[in-house]
Amino acid sequence: MDSLIDAETVERPRVWAIVVAAFVGFLAGQILGSLFQLVGVSLAHYPGGLSALANAGSPPWWANVLGLLGLWTGFAGAIYYAYAYGNLRSLPHQWQVRPSDLIYVAVGVACQFIVDAAYIPFHVHHLNRR
Repeated sequence: MDSLIDAETVERPRVWAIVVAAFVGFLAGQILGSLFQLVGVSLAHYPGGLSALANAGSPPWWANVLGLLGLWTGFAGAIYYAYAYGNLRSLPHQWQVRPSDLIYVAVGVACQFIVDAAYIPFHVHHLNRR
């Protein structure tokens, strides 16, 4: 009976804290992306400002890059929080490539073709003419 009392306590991952951190990381990433795009608009002197960029059908490449940079910065902050404060431990063989990973690559490519096929009925070709 004494061995149960003397056993080390194992700290479990704080699941709700990690889920909330993921949500907050996403929101923070969206806000950072918007701020990065605001800086990009002011540096590039984009005509019409941020509202014109938000309504652009095909925004410039740098706007997409800045938005994704902000989003992934928020995600990285959430991951850092999960490891540092959420008691999340890394798995020992987490980053090893396994032969079964090829199945997931094939499924991902197949899903892209399925999504493309699902959009075919909604393409309106006469709207693309100039």
